[in-house]
Amino acid sequence: MNSKQGLVLGMTGGIACGKSEAGRMLKEGGWAVCEADRLAHESMKPGTAVHANILEEFGPACADEQGRIDRRVLGKRVFDDPVARQRLNEIVHPAVIAELGRWADEQRRSGRDAAAIVPLLFEAGVRAPWDAVLCIAASVETMKERLALRGVCGSDAEKRIGAQWPVEEKAERSDYVIRNDGDLAGLEKQLWATIERIKQEKSEP
Repeated sequence: MNSKQGLVLGMTGGIACGKSEAGRMLKEGGWAVCEADRLAHESMKPGTAVHANILEEFGPACADEQGRIDRRVLGKRVFDDPVARQRLNEIVHPAVIAELGRWADEQRRSGRDAAAIVPLLFEAGVRAPWDAVLCIAASVETMKERLALRGVCGSDAEKRIGAQWPVEEKAERSDYVIRNDGDLAGLEKQLWATIERIKQEKSEP
């Protein structure tokens, strides 16, 4: 077994704050990167308990002709109904949390630096063995501008932002915060500087 212990980070933040871009930068820098959204999608595959529970809770209209969960239909349903969104989270989150814990332990044993992108880290109560939690934050105005570039505007943008905890609350609960209201070059500079700071502080006796 590799005696070197890798640095394992949990990365959170608001929608359109730059989490995925930060993850891409880390991956290009040789880090292992896991996205909780991907684990959530995998947990919904036909034949899984999550898939069966979603169909039982929300009905067969949430599945396509091949029996796969239609995330567009399901997403519209839960965005418009906070109670339905909470119920979906109760179905999906336990499976994602369990897989994140296994992944984090595996990366730590491998000795590889790793980061898991978990937008709902605090909302879902994810307590995997992170060395630190890093929040990628941006102002609400910046979030709306970036969502508009994706074709999400007005009330739809506000609804998506409001579906998560306020980003400032996530920032307060995190160990480190990167303010990403600028360009990608600025994000990358802050990211690697923060990583170096984390490594230095974690190596101190």
